[in-house]
Amino acid sequence: MYQATKLLLLIVLLLVSCTSQEDFTIPESKKEAAVTDISQATKILVERQKMSHNQVLLLLPLSGPHKEIGNGILNACMLSANEPHEGGVNFHVIDTSDPKLKSYELYEKFKNTDLKAIIGPVFFNEAKQFGVLFPNTPVFTFSNNMKVNNAHVFSCGVSPQDEIHAIFLYAKRHKLQDFLVMLPESELGNQLLQYINEEASKSGFNDSGEVETVRYRSMSSKSAKTFIRNSGKRAVFLVDPLIDPEKLTNIHIFTLSSSVFAAQERWQGAYFAFSREPDLERFKNKYQKIYGNTPGMLDIIGYDICNLLYNIVQDDTTETSLYSRHRGCLGTFSIRKNRGLVRRLSVKQVGDDTSVSSENDKSPRHESAEEESNDEDSDEDF
Repeated sequence: MYQATKLLLLIVLLLVSCTSQEDFTIPESKKEAAVTDISQATKILVERQKMSHNQVLLLLPLSGPHKEIGNGILNACMLSANEPHEGGVNFHVIDTSDPKLKSYELYEKFKNTDLKAIIGPVFFNEAKQFGVLFPNTPVFTFSNNMKVNNAHVFSCGVSPQDEIHAIFLYAKRHKLQDFLVMLPESELGNQLLQYINEEASKSGFNDSGEVETVRYRSMSSKSAKTFIRNSGKRAVFLVDPLIDPEKLTNIHIFTLSSSVFAAQERWQGAYFAFSREPDLERFKNKYQKIYGNTPGMLDIIGYDICNLLYNIVQDDTTETSLYSRHRGCLGTFSIRKNRGLVRRLSVKQVGDDTSVSSENDKSPRHESAEEESNDEDSDEDF
């Protein structure tokens, strides 16, 4: 029905499921090979990493319908491997879409090695499977499903729960405590409603305002606009681009970052939670210079996780080292058992120049919409 729906379907899948940078340039003739040919990509990765007894499995869909996702993450990991690090890591690249892959044989191959961690897989069901198979190895999955988390499996995707927390914190600070929430009747809608109700209760919204919820199977733009205006609410949360936020003056329209990046032109003026780290822009520039395209969200996360392992692998992947605060392209974060990757996000407004990698843009529009994290976020929440 809408452009954003395509990406929201992917969210549902995830829920259920010492050379300088300037010296590292893949020739034009090899760019495509590095992306599409697994053996070539693996060779480049191995050449760029320090040989070490620290083994890490990189489980990615490098063929099949999701190969673009896997190869994008692999590119980011190659970029990380090229940079100077104190620790050494040996990556073993595994195509999770390979029909010949037998997970038990993979376990037999690596069970007696010094396997420090697993990066991946992308989807929820695969993460659960490999989590059971390797019960003593930290698994950093790209799924954003909080249900995958346990003592050694960590969801590292940007979760809607983290985004909603940042949005409600922003709304509370700006005294936008009358909230209208409009959600589709779908699995995603049900999950978001649960997060919103939990956050509203925890943040005290129901004590000084009201969170009104509307569910729909389909709704026209005209009906949505009329409903919003008649509600009298100053804050509205949507996941489908039902209206033009810029035409609703004095009303804050909030949405998820995934909705924004699926159909940015339809969310002009809306607010969403994301990162404002300078490292994000630097990574984007490096990635574009080498591979010729813009990195996606999972590519950025993959880069952060690779850097994390390089930084902590010398001290082993212990609970203490994971719980420490780490700096990444998507903000300062820590890894918590049963919670996954916990990060702080800021709220910004969609402008013509908004992109997944332009967070450090200091235009007046972004200045007015961004919100710095402060001490209101306790260590409990972080």
